[in-house]
Amino acid sequence: MRVLLLLATVLAGVTAQAPCCFPAQWEAFAGILEGYYLPSTDTPGEVEGYDWVSYDYVNKRLMSNLSLVTDNDTPIRGVVIIDFKKGRRYDIFGNNCTSKIYKGDIPKNCVPDNANSTGPSYFGAGNNKLVFNSFQFLYNNLPVFMTFTQRDCIPVSETVIGGIAPGIKGFVGITYTGLTVGIKDPRVFEPPKDCYHSNEEAQPGGSLGSVIGRKKRGLD
Repeated sequence: MRVLLLLATVLAGVTAQAPCCFPAQWEAFAGILEGYYLPSTDTPGEVEGYDWVSYDYVNKRLMSNLSLVTDNDTPIRGVVIIDFKKGRRYDIFGNNCTSKIYKGDIPKNCVPDNANSTGPSYFGAGNNKLVFNSFQFLYNNLPVFMTFTQRDCIPVSETVIGGIAPGIKGFVGITYTGLTVGIKDPRVFEPPKDCYHSNEEAQPGGSLGSVIGRKKRGLD
């Protein structure tokens, strides 16, 4: 399993930062590196790739367009849509679409009030700095570490450690780039009309979107 290499940062101070709220609607490119361990088979593994994320807290819906590769070069490509108002998750892979029952609320577009500030820091140097605030908190009993720009509270990165899915331990590291406020095309949340409706309940993943809309992919 490869070790996740993060950009080195220089501590800018230790003053506690108040939790903030990020935009209620946004889209971004998310780079993903996930390391996992299956206790049942004593097997480690890795998944890496990217994800185009559309987060709509106003209308309570999420969309994730995935393009991932496992450590044995197996591709995972598809679209996952969650409509929290309808309580349905749509998994669209190839020509197949399955809709399952989804219970739970969309993650709020704010850092939890009980989050612990780990202090501000920055990427870059000199006059070319991106100053961010870091927070640590629990989400679904999992330790979560997130960073947001000091200005406008824009998501920068997310790391989740622990039970990232039922029966799976590991970590998920996510970096967000190219973020734009608003939803350019609401049709990204529309599943195919011929999607098969199942009465099975979807098993939500424990991380990605778990915090700000990314662990919606729980590919069960």
